[in-house]
Amino acid sequence: MTLFTLVLLLVAGCNAQGVIDRINSQDNVFFTGYSALSETDNLQFAPADPKKQTTDGEGDFDTTVLVYTQERSRIQYWGMTASYEAKKVWANNVRSGQLQEFDLESGEVFTKARDLTSGLENLAYDRITKVLYWTDSTDKVIRAIELTYRHFTEVYRSDEVSPYALTVHPVKRKLFFSVYKTDNNFISDTELIKTDLDGGNQRVLLRFPDVLRPRGITIDFSQDLLFWTDQNFLRQATIMACDLDGKRRKQFFAKSLSFLWGIAHYKGYVYATDIVNTTDNKYEIEIRKTAGRESYTRTVTTRPRNVAIFAPDETASIKVSNECDDSKCEHICLARENGGFVCKCSPGFTLESGYKCVSDSLIDNYLLVADIGQKRLFQLPISRTASTVGKLVAIDLDDVTEDRIYAASTIKRTGGLAWFDITAREIVWGDKRLPREDGVSSITTGCCNKRVYWTTESDIYSWDGISSTAVNIYSLSFFSDSQVRQVVVDCKADLLYWIEYDSFYQSATVKRSNLKGQDVETVLQSVPNSFSLTIDYESYTLHVLTALRGEIYSIPLKLLEKSIPSTSVYYKDYKTTELKESMESQTFLFLRIVVVEGHAYIADDINDSILRFNLKRGASSLENYGGNQVFFPTAIDFYSRSYYAKYLRPICEPGFVEPTTTATRRMTTTRRAPPPSPTPPSAGPDCITVFNNNIIAGMDSNTALSLLLACLFG
Repeated sequence: MTLFTLVLLLVAGCNAQGVIDRINSQDNVFFTGYSALSETDNLQFAPADPKKQTTDGEGDFDTTVLVYTQERSRIQYWGMTASYEAKKVWANNVRSGQLQEFDLESGEVFTKARDLTSGLENLAYDRITKVLYWTDSTDKVIRAIELTYRHFTEVYRSDEVSPYALTVHPVKRKLFFSVYKTDNNFISDTELIKTDLDGGNQRVLLRFPDVLRPRGITIDFSQDLLFWTDQNFLRQATIMACDLDGKRRKQFFAKSLSFLWGIAHYKGYVYATDIVNTTDNKYEIEIRKTAGRESYTRTVTTRPRNVAIFAPDETASIKVSNECDDSKCEHICLARENGGFVCKCSPGFTLESGYKCVSDSLIDNYLLVADIGQKRLFQLPISRTASTVGKLVAIDLDDVTEDRIYAASTIKRTGGLAWFDITAREIVWGDKRLPREDGVSSITTGCCNKRVYWTTESDIYSWDGISSTAVNIYSLSFFSDSQVRQVVVDCKADLLYWIEYDSFYQSATVKRSNLKGQDVETVLQSVPNSFSLTIDYESYTLHVLTALRGEIYSIPLKLLEKSIPSTSVYYKDYKTTELKESMESQTFLFLRIVVVEGHAYIADDINDSILRFNLKRGASSLENYGGNQVFFPTAIDFYSRSYYAKYLRPICEPGFVEPTTTATRRMTTTRRAPPPSPTPPSAGPDCITVFNNNIIAGMDSNTALSLLLACLFG
């Protein structure tokens, strides 16, 4: 077991199968129960019919805990939904950004959509197309994901307001959700919106002041009425109602000194959770009959944020056609109005022919990003003249399906790739693979393609791509409390630079050695919370990044050619750049840095973003590069032919002579030749030249790219 139990751990005296049988033999209401003291959350259930519910000896709601969490695991669920047809309950742990799927047939718990859902507020499920939706208030989007959890897409995005409440009407084929803006707890621009399930045909049903702060929304399918939790101008928590067109709006229920959050409907009853504790540190769940005066208030000892019904709803007997049954959508199919559908692609892919998802991978001037959340490698264009600057492009690796790439690097000479595949437990370098059972925290290649280097927590390894084993070139002492975090190669001086981080003292040491790991020297000491460093050959500078302070220490490497003048980061000839004051968020975690074309690029794992700033202009030029398209960027690198030609080719190919323009002109004339057969290039020819010839000759770009990635050395 890791963060969660892998099977359902039930209250004493009950067996797992008996509880599963009870869940499936009656209609149930599920709700989350958060304990602030232990910082843990669990899922509880009780009969959905309030007349069948009971209380214990202290008058508290008599419920069964579906799943306990492991001790000392900090868990808090924001967002929950259930499907009687799928026999599943989904809940998101907002602390870890992990979506949990509870299978109510097998009794197992699975972690899904890992590292994608940190900003999730509410969940909804379309049982017809089997698509899960969620609102993300951080990224200001609504996302849809199919249940293999491999492909997801956006159905709504805003630059101004965030979506919160969310529900699906499975018969009308509509999404209903709320949006608003918060600024120092001041709410503005509130709207209640209806769209198709693909986000199309957007229509605003209600605006401020008819809606103020809707946090949860549900549907009475028998009456086609919307119910949502809100507040009124008297600062009361309310349950509001209207029809599916925003008409017949009324206040259904009001309660002072409360904050109603989750809401669900069951056969004429509305459930609403109150997250404000009452006397004796207890919380309340309100149950109100939609017609008449019947009502119940259930007290619980843990905070009930989310609530969901596990039962057939009033539309269960209505036949609804699945629009996506006969679709050819490669990634994800979403329903549209009047029985139509639309195919959507995951981020970084482009839709072609109405159903194909293709990746127009770049061959030059790009930033490489390993996104462990999306389980993919991506490119961000860095050319200042490109019209697609900042647009994420996926690298579609056909032989990798469920990988979680943590460490990745580009081969500066050829544009090939090297990475560590966590799932397969192997180093992948071009078309070469090396099994590794240990974890890899960073990986890099020599500028001239001589070797690949990587770090584990305690070691640095190198591999020539030919041998069946790697060479351990450096190890921490047995008694060391530090961890090796990242290694880079100084191609000019044939040296390695790396970081050793001491988590107890929260400081790092930068060291260097020759390429065999010998003659180790300390370059910097007492660097606060540092995990990353890089070398910029344009200025021949070593840049060391701090993770929490937002500082970059820059050391001209010419100063270190003969000896190290000082191991202090504040030495007079070293430069410090402070980024914190230029950050929109004062909470960040900088894990990786690279420098190219006069810009420093930084991976911020707290805010799930790539930042960059101009080295000459300094911190004032700091900007979010690429928007909020990444989820968990664990590694960044770059590839640029012009950079290699100007700064690295003189080192790697001292006798190289630029080809004449005549040769270039002859290559251009081959455009009318028939497409070549897809034969992978050998290790001898230059990979980029072969790629260019294939493209010019008319080969499909994806096929040509696959051949390029199969090429290891130039």
